Amino acid sequence: MENAEVKIWTPCLSKCGMKEGYSEKTQILMEEFLRKNYQESNSKFRNLVLRSLLEDLVDFVGYFTGIPMPTNTVGAISSALVPFISSKLNDHSRFLDWELKNWPEIYSKELNRCLYLPSIFGRYKGRILIPFVLLYEGTKINYDVSRLLFIVEDEVFTIPPDIEDKTYKFYRQLRLHLQRKFKFYNALNMRLKSCWFEKDFVFMKVQPVAYESYVHTNLVLDAREADGESLRMYLHKNGKLEPLESSPLANNLGINFLVFTSGGYLSVVRRSENVAFRRGEFCPSASGTISFFDFCGRKEVRGNKQLFLRELEEELGITVNDVKKMEFLGIARDLVRGGEPELFFWIKTDLSREQILERLRIAKDKFEVEDVFFFDFKQYGILNSEERKDICRDEYSEFLALLKKFLYTYKEALSLNLLASIALWERSFCRQS
Repeated sequence: MENAEVKIWTPCLSKCGMKEGYSEKTQILMEEFLRKNYQESNSKFRNLVLRSLLEDLVDFVGYFTGIPMPTNTVGAISSALVPFISSKLNDHSRFLDWELKNWPEIYSKELNRCLYLPSIFGRYKGRILIPFVLLYEGTKINYDVSRLLFIVEDEVFTIPPDIEDKTYKFYRQLRLHLQRKFKFYNALNMRLKSCWFEKDFVFMKVQPVAYESYVHTNLVLDAREADGESLRMYLHKNGKLEPLESSPLANNLGINFLVFTSGGYLSVVRRSENVAFRRGEFCPSASGTISFFDFCGRKEVRGNKQLFLRELEEELGITVNDVKKMEFLGIARDLVRGGEPELFFWIKTDLSREQILERLRIAKDKFEVEDVFFFDFKQYGILNSEERKDICRDEYSEFLALLKKFLYTYKEALSLNLLASIALWERSFCRQS
């Protein structure tokens, strides 16, 4: 697939009469870029291509003007321009910092509540921290989906005036960008107002929320004027999230699935270039938001397969009848998106890898999926929650070895939602010291 980034300087350089319009180094980098179909998320490699193109351009300018350019000058110019051009290529990133590398400093008071992977993987107190704040995990309700209880309110969420005024300019810019490049559908989703545990149930009070409200708040958290304050800093300057009950953000209720085949393979989806955000990342088997229409006008709804599996069917073509077992792994808040809540589920199917790929061909939203990969977790992928609790020390060590291999296989472009899903699934095993 041809990438716009590769084409930027080619017309200019071709006029200079050089073979193919650019140097041999650039030619090699561009061929590798196209061969591997790198996505925007692979910013390091994209920037290598840009840097090489810019160095060629500076060389050509020097050739025609007769002014020699020292190597260090060429490098300094390209180093200065690459970040600027790169940011323009991915121009919605200025509204929300999807990488948010300094999140531990921004949310310093939330670190003890964050999801993590165990000691063999990380350094922060022997852990890999993930920017998701855990609210409840599946153990609270014995992983039973039917113990999720939704209380549905009628009033549609409205953005508080001070937040609307502060972000309106950036919202209009981002919305225009999305309308120009992607399908923009102002769907009516569900917003999580509050969440609590009572009498063996996890209760969730929800209300309708327009997708444009989500764009207006959660997706412009880091936009700001040159000398201004971002919405993130305005709301979270004290190092922690506000409670859900007092959050002024849209907070769509997201949903994520880890889907395993009958043979224990985890299906991992790579997002296509046809989606607005996180293109090219490896994501959970399916993910999305809970729609207002999933509740069919009911005021109180207990969790069930039919309620949650719409996204799975739309993205992968997997139906309720294909699901042999479904378990609730937990609910957590995404710090990158200002505390947006996400539900996580484990699913065991009766399908093989080949059958899942067949289902994908007829899925409604297959355009969102670039490819599906499968990782063999052997028998551990199909163990239910009761069986996961009973594994011995050697089995747990074998599982961790497989998990480590999985993380290293996909480490270049793992989405945070996939990492959070894996962390919650790992927590459901009986951890052996």
